[in-house]
Amino acid sequence: MRPLIEALDPDTLAWKPIEGFEGLWQKYLSVDEETGDYSRLLKLAPGFSSDVILAHDFCEETMVISGSVRDHTAGITMKVGHYSHLPPGTEHGPYSSEECCIVFEIHFGMPQ
Repeated sequence: MRPLIEALDPDTLAWKPIEGFEGLWQKYLSVDEETGDYSRLLKLAPGFSSDVILAHDFCEETMVISGSVRDHTAGITMKVGHYSHLPPGTEHGPYSSEECCIVFEIHFGMPQ
């Protein structure tokens, strides 16, 4: 079970680079140590680009908080307020962003 968190200010958390993805950082907001489910913020640097197509064996939900990000597999650009739910096995990415972009992301239903 995730711990109770009330009124966390994400600005108090440091951005940490994601290994293997130049220009991509994360801040974990909540982690369930038993299941591995988590929520986090992702930050894409201006000019970020990857060539990786992703697919997970868990669910992923995202919402763009600032900026925009292009999903080249889906052929869409997600802008502020855009939400997505990706069931297990959904291919997504590669991604690019012309401007700084912040995405709120939730991963759940992790395999046990």
